[in-house]
Amino acid sequence: MTASAVDYGESLFPAPGWGQLTGEQSNCVVTLLNWAKDPTISALSNAIILVADSFICVNEAIRSSASRIELVEILLPTPEERQDFVEYIDRTSKDEPGGKGLILEKGFTQAQFAHLTAGLKKLNLDDIRLTAEQLGKPIGADIVKRRKQELQRQSFNPQLVVRKIRELPKMSVNCDVEDDGRGREVL
Repeated sequence: MTASAVDYGESLFPAPGWGQLTGEQSNCVVTLLNWAKDPTISALSNAIILVADSFICVNEAIRSSASRIELVEILLPTPEERQDFVEYIDRTSKDEPGGKGLILEKGFTQAQFAHLTAGLKKLNLDDIRLTAEQLGKPIGADIVKRRKQELQRQSFNPQLVVRKIRELPKMSVNCDVEDDGRGREVL
């Protein structure tokens, strides 16, 4: 058995409908669909692994159940997995030439870094470290939040607007509560 991994699947087989694809992109989609249905190729027990940021980024024809292409979702890491990965990044980045491990802002901990990166892939955590290094700044809440928004926009939709949820103003509600005679309170 042979397996081939194709990274950046969303570039080869982008999500827009047929009318929006270039001729080359349409050809790539049709070729992959034909390979999936070809009994000669199926008999060889070869696997083509298409790697993409998310299912939604890949052309609908490939995501269709009729395509005979199996989709496998790799789940986002749990809080514990993120924490372990942050510690791993710290250890392994020390081994790089000139590596100093994670350089965090004063008072910003590895646990906070792991917590703020909820919803991101492990690869994105290292991307945040590299972005901070390129900027020449230590990793802190601001860099993590800013880069997280950028990565989420890239992964889900370029038009995605990430809004902060603000605390709602405190409101007081006056209610008169009475007993209905059966031990229940009614308004």
